Amino acid sequence: MLPIVLSLILGATHFWNEKIQIRQEYVRIRLLSFVAGISVTYVFLNLLPEVYRGFELFDRLIFVSLLAGFSSFHLVEKYVYQHSAPQSLREKLGGVHSLAFFYYHFFIGVVLVKLNNIRTLDSVLFFLPILFYSAIGIVALEKIHPKIWEKTYIKFLLSLSTLAGVLSANILLSFENFFNLLFGFVVGIFLYIALADFVPREARGKTEYFALGVFVYTLIILATFV
Repeated sequence: MLPIVLSLILGATHFWNEKIQIRQEYVRIRLLSFVAGISVTYVFLNLLPEVYRGFELFDRLIFVSLLAGFSSFHLVEKYVYQHSAPQSLREKLGGVHSLAFFYYHFFIGVVLVKLNNIRTLDSVLFFLPILFYSAIGIVALEKIHPKIWEKTYIKFLLSLSTLAGVLSANILLSFENFFNLLFGFVVGIFLYIALADFVPREARGKTEYFALGVFVYTLIILATFV
């Protein structure tokens, strides 16, 4: 039940994202850095250890799936940038991002169910950084080309992608070996997005807020280990 509720909250956040975004740059930059710290901490302290559990079944092959997810997202994005005319680049990227958005959030729904089956708190800790980035507008429908996301029915379908993943989770999770590899692939994508898109580059962002996010979420996650 909880994964369904969380997926509906995330879907509503995506659908009405342009109305709920934080527009004050002073606040947004600090919140962005704080949530970046949370996201990176969650990847290293929760998601990567979950991937490592597949080591018992697949030995080092599980890390190949992690690398494949990380690399594939980068290669697709880079290919579009390098092989599109400037006037059509944004629209083509919009098509890639819309597909990536759907599949990414679909598998987020599946992972929510997987983590909730292990422990409810794990699914909540996974959900929070994703929700924060959706609310801030970093991973949001607004980033997709307007010709795509301004169509209400497409916007509605994309917003339901996480719920679709939640409802399909039991089928996918029944193929445990396949899903462990798939989970590594999705975590690889999440790792790429966390490092390439979430973490503010160069002089952007506030280092003290990033450090605070790392410190706070590290304490929270370490507390769950007890």
